[in-house]
Amino acid sequence: MTHFEKTERLIRELTGRGVSEYTAAPRAFRFLWRRGTLVPPPLFIPFRVLAPLAAIAYALVMLAAFCLLVLPVLLIPDLLVGGQLPIGPSIRFLLKCNVAVGIVGGPFIAAYYRYLARKLGLPAWSDYGTHCEARK
Repeated sequence: MTHFEKTERLIRELTGRGVSEYTAAPRAFRFLWRRGTLVPPPLFIPFRVLAPLAAIAYALVMLAAFCLLVLPVLLIPDLLVGGQLPIGPSIRFLLKCNVAVGIVGGPFIAAYYRYLARKLGLPAWSDYGTHCEARK
């Protein structure tokens, strides 16, 4: 069974068991799979590997939100008064908060995925196809 077939089977099986398809296969993982990267779904990644990955991904999403939503609010008043407002400290503080959110949020995301994998009784990714067939 190919990696693509296994991931498609996993999504079908888990959505049938009430798990969101984006929990079973998040968009970032789908992007990697389309690019040919054969990483297992997050429900099959060990905590010690998933926690830093989730922290980085969460921090990047929060950084994108910061750049799109908060940064313009800080810069527009500064531009209106001719660049006289001290916004540098505010931006540095918000960037530090962004890093802290990633460091704290990543392990929580990883813990949720590991909890869900245990609750669903999922085998190792290498055993997934054969385990499902034997169980039916």
